[in-house]
Amino acid sequence: MNLTCITSEDPAALTVTKLYDENNDFGHFWDRNDPTIPLPPCSNGSDDSQCSVCLDQLVKVVCRNLTAGVKIFMEGPEGSINYNQTDQQQQDLQVFLQPEQEGERGKGSSTQYDA
Repeated sequence: MNLTCITSEDPAALTVTKLYDENNDFGHFWDRNDPTIPLPPCSNGSDDSQCSVCLDQLVKVVCRNLTAGVKIFMEGPEGSINYNQTDQQQQDLQVFLQPEQEGERGKGSSTQYDA
């Protein structure tokens, strides 16, 4: 399974409403209607949608089996939401979803790997 993992500490990420491919106007990987409802904690695990979004100290996103060349766009009520894509070494999905320890918090990142 090919996984793409993203984190964002942009305060606007708390109100994320859509994740989609910036290069494709059809469909969304994930969406929610009410941005005032809190995101679920990452300890709840993921759901069956193509992308899952949760909250630890950062907003975390895990997408499964995205097509090569997909450029994820994160959007909220106020528009686009910032996140950083960085090349990181492969990490275990369970570690990614576990709450972060104080002092290990990063600005945001994206990791893609095969599980």
